[in-house]
Amino acid sequence: MDNNTDGWKIKFRSMIRKQNINMLAWQENNTNPQTEEELNGLLSILGKLKDNVQSYCENIRQYGWEKHSTSLPLDQTKLVEQQKFLEETQGILADDDHVGGN
Repeated sequence: MDNNTDGWKIKFRSMIRKQNINMLAWQENNTNPQTEEELNGLLSILGKLKDNVQSYCENIRQYGWEKHSTSLPLDQTKLVEQQKFLEETQGILADDDHVGGN
C-alpha cells in the first residue's frame, strides 16, 4: 500500500466500522440466541472484526505514524494579566521566576 495516500486508512476503518455495525445488528436480531448456528454467526463477525483490526494495526506499524508538533508562542502579556487578576482577587503573589521573568 502506498504510504503517500490515506486511502488504506479509510479502507480499513470502514471495514472495521462495517463489522461493528454487523455486531450491533446481530445483537438486536438475536436477543436470545437459541442455536449453535446463531452463535456461530456472532463468532464469524468477531473473527472478521479481529482480522480487520489486525490488518489495520500491521499497516500502521509498517508505514509508521505521522508525527506533528505544534509550538505556540507564549503570550507574556496574557500571563502578566492573569497573574495581576489573581493577585487582586485571591491574594496570590507573582513568582517573578515563572511569570514574565527571564
